[in-house]
Amino acid sequence: MKFLNIIILILPFLSSNIRAACADNLPGQVFTEQKEEKKHKEAQQKRHNRSMTAFSNYQLILMSISTNDLDVKKIKTSLEAMNVNEQDYEGSTLLHLAALRSRGKIVKLLLAQPNIDVTIKNKKGLTALESVEELRERTTALCWDSSEYDEVIALLKSKHSKSGCIIS
Repeated sequence: MKFLNIIILILPFLSSNIRAACADNLPGQVFTEQKEEKKHKEAQQKRHNRSMTAFSNYQLILMSISTNDLDVKKIKTSLEAMNVNEQDYEGSTLLHLAALRSRGKIVKLLLAQPNIDVTIKNKKGLTALESVEELRERTTALCWDSSEYDEVIALLKSKHSKSGCIIS
């Protein structure tokens, strides 16, 4: 009986200490942590999905540049969903790549994007315009036909002048 009385006297003190020590194990707390963990996993999945979408959009544009296969609707949709100024490991943007392959229609689509930056330089220190002009000079020096680059150069020069860049 004495033992029971002692426990009854100590119980209020013990229960508050036990509650404080075990707060992490309360059912409400566990449920909240599970909800937070689920939200965190969902956010990670959304970021992953966005990066995979951006990657596949980038790949679609690269394939269009490489093969000169022009599905305008797909390209426009892809361009709207991605950062058109993203640079590859050589510092080249999609604009650099399309210009160097003299893909005039793709260059037009890229230049139509409101956030396109024609002043971005690659690791060689060249803008898309400077890169294609350099390639045209080398092609001409080899006595090859360099007229295929003229349309792209004209498009890039037009965009440069509209953006206030100095063209040499």
